Amino acid sequence: MITSTAFDSAKTHTWQQVTWNTAIPVSTGIAIDVSTSDDGLNWSIWSQAAGDQHQCTNTAPLNVGDAHFIRYRATLTASPDHRQTPVLYDLQITGGQKAGDATSVVIAPVALDRWT
Repeated sequence: MITSTAFDSAKTHTWQQVTWNTAIPVSTGIAIDVSTSDDGLNWSIWSQAAGDQHQCTNTAPLNVGDAHFIRYRATLTASPDHRQTPVLYDLQITGGQKAGDATSVVIAPVALDRWT
C-alpha cells in the first residue's frame, strides 16, 4: 500500500479526476482511493475512485467534496501465488477552483517513492 502525503492546493478545489498508468498482470490489481480535508487535520473517509483497471492509462472521476487538501492511497494486490505484482508508474489528480475562477491544479509527483 502506498499512501501519499497531504497535497495543499492553496485554495478550495473541486477535485475532478484521477489518472494513473499501470502494468497489471493477470490476477493482480490496483485500487486507488482518495481522501480530502479543508484544514489538513480532519480527513474525509477514503473514497474509491470509480474506474476500470486496464493495462496502460486509467482515468476515473472523483466523487469527493470540494476541499483544500487531498491525498491518495494505492493498494497493490499480487497474484495468488505471489509471483506477479502490478506496477503503478505514475498518478495524477486534477481539479479546478470553485465556480468563477478558471484556474486548475494538477498534482503529479516526480517519483512515487517520495510519497511513502
